[in-house]
Order: sequence, then C-alpha cells, then structure tokens
Amino acid sequence: MKLPTSAVCCIAAFFSVWLATPVAAALPAAVLQDKYRLMIEQNLQAKAYNKALVNFDKLKAVGGELTPDLLYQQGYALMRTGRTAEAAQALTGYLEKTGKQGAHYQDALALLIDAESESEQQEKEKSLDVAPFRDALGETGQGPQMVFVKPGCFYLKQPQEKASDTSRSRKRVCLDAYAVSTHEITFDEYSLFARATGREMPADEGWGRGQRPVINVPYADAEAYAGWLAQQSGKGYRLPTEAEWEYAARAGTDTLYWWGDDVEKGRANCDGCASQWDNRQTAPVGSFAPNEWGLYDTAGNVSEWCCSEMAQSYDGSEQQCGGSLDSGSRRVVRGGSWFLGPKQARPEARNWGIPQAPHDDVGFRVVLIP
Repeated sequence: MKLPTSAVCCIAAFFSVWLATPVAAALPAAVLQDKYRLMIEQNLQAKAYNKALVNFDKLKAVGGELTPDLLYQQGYALMRTGRTAEAAQALTGYLEKTGKQGAHYQDALALLIDAESESEQQEKEKSLDVAPFRDALGETGQGPQMVFVKPGCFYLKQPQEKASDTSRSRKRVCLDAYAVSTHEITFDEYSLFARATGREMPADEGWGRGQRPVINVPYADAEAYAGWLAQQSGKGYRLPTEAEWEYAARAGTDTLYWWGDDVEKGRANCDGCASQWDNRQTAPVGSFAPNEWGLYDTAGNVSEWCCSEMAQSYDGSEQQCGGSLDSGSRRVVRGGSWFLGPKQARPEARNWGIPQAPHDDVGFRVVLIP
C-alpha cells in the first residue's frame, strides 16, 4: 500500500528528530558520570586537553563530583591550555583535600607555583600598553617612540653556531616586560637633549641629520641621553643590556636573522645586504620593514651601544649594566652596521667599542623599565 505524501513527510520528520536526539540523554545520571570520566581519561591520554576540559564541564553539569584525582587532572589540563588562574584554583582544591598525603602532592605543588607565577605574569601583560607611545618631556617636547615587548625566555646563541645547532650549550635568559625604542635614536631626537644640556651636536659625516640615526656619539653621551629622558619623564629610561637587546632584536625567532636564515635584498643596510646605502652611509631610520615586535633596523644601519661590559663569554654581565668607564673598559655594541657584512647583522653577533671614542657606524636605542 502506498502511503500519502503527507504521511511520508510526517514519518520522515519523526525519524529525523529521533535520530538527532542524543541517546545519552536517556541514560541515568550515574551512567553519564561514568561516561564523562572515561572520556576525560581518554582525552588526557591523547593529550587532547581542550576536549578533556569540555568533558569536565559536562561531568559537573550532570552532578558528577570532582574527586581529588580529577581535580589534579583538571588543573594539569588547564595549565596545558594556558588557563593558569583556573588551574591554580583546581590545584589548590586538590591540595586542600589531600594535603601532603595526596598521590600527586609534589607535582601539584610545583604546578601550583607555576600557575600562580604565570597567572601573575599574564595580568601584568594585560596591563601593558602594546601600542607604540611617546612620553612627554616637560616643555622640551616628546621622547622617542617606544613599544613594550613581551616578557619571556630565550637562548643566547654563540655567533659561531649554525641554525641547525641545538640549544643544549646555550644560556637561557628570562626577562620581565620592558619597552624599547622602535627606531635608533635620530639626530632630531638627540638635538632636543643637546640643546637642553648645552652639548655640541655630533658630526653627521655629510650624510644628513633629521631622521637618520645619530652617530659619532661616545658611550657616555648615549648614557647621558637616556638619563636625561629618565629625568624629564620621571620614568626608568636607560641603555639596554646585551640580553635585552638580543631578545628584542630576535622578536621570538631563533633563525639567523629575524626574517629567516638567508640574507634577503631589501631587508637591511650592511656591506652585502643589497641596499642603496650598503658600505656607503647610514639610511634614514625605518627604511626597512620592522621585525615581528615592531622594531626597526635591528639588523644593520648602525651598531648600537649596550650598557653591558664586554666579556669573552656569557658570564652574567650580559644581563646587567657595566660599572665605571675606566681606560680599559669596553662596552658591547650589537646589530651590525652599514660598514659591516651580513654576519655582523645577525642578532647574536657580538662586538665592542671603546666607550670614550665616537664612531661613524655606531648609534643607540633606549629601553624603559616599568
């Protein structure tokens, strides 16, 4: 017997709704709880942490209690997905329930310390102004354009290492948030300081001033400029340490240059970088694309003074500013220049300058410690 078209439509609609209804909806709550516990276990074994967290929520929605072991597992999954504040709550709940007798006591304690630390760091990051900014300098004008870089860790790489070398022999350095000038300090910016302090302007070698990086500035004058910014703004300006400079120049990369492992035309001004200024003179700041953190000319153009004393190896001096400038002291310069080859433009390339001497291929940028 052939059914009427309307009847066929009704039957089809019924089966469509029936098939779309989850079978689990009819299961007793206790069975559903066991189901979600099993799914959580499978998710964690597969390292599918986001899926596990979804099933933790489903377990609680059907009245499932989070046992101490489940609280620990939830805290672990939350840490692996970057939800550190929630992870700290779950791990605290585990430790409150089990005390020192818990099977995961040591691991939970270590995770809790990490979770609280990372959560605090995340809150600090939220408060940072990630957009470029300039500080007012009283009636003098505005300071250089600055931008905050993310706090984090990286490996200081020795200049002789290849891109394929492992990091086992490198030194790991972790840094809090700080701001860096987006460009090398220009003649225009330096002139505000020179007029205010009665200093003579350094020579420009006939290449022009304005937006070109200031050159022929001895280390002491570069340091004095940063100190003047601090005095005028009431904030913590200074020259960067060697570690701060490399971290900002790398911008989260581990390649030979921030853009990759090959020298590419139109990336920088150095002797062999294929720019119109190569081995001739400085280029106006910002003539090339910035790195991933918005910093210009970290490769080439002018080498840049760092406040760290030059040491033969990384012995901790790269993370602090050096002391007094005596006749035998040397200050680190980084970044290569218009005069130097591509290898010197790599972020790990180390060089040094005599602090008392001016150099026509050395300039500087500044950092701001919040």
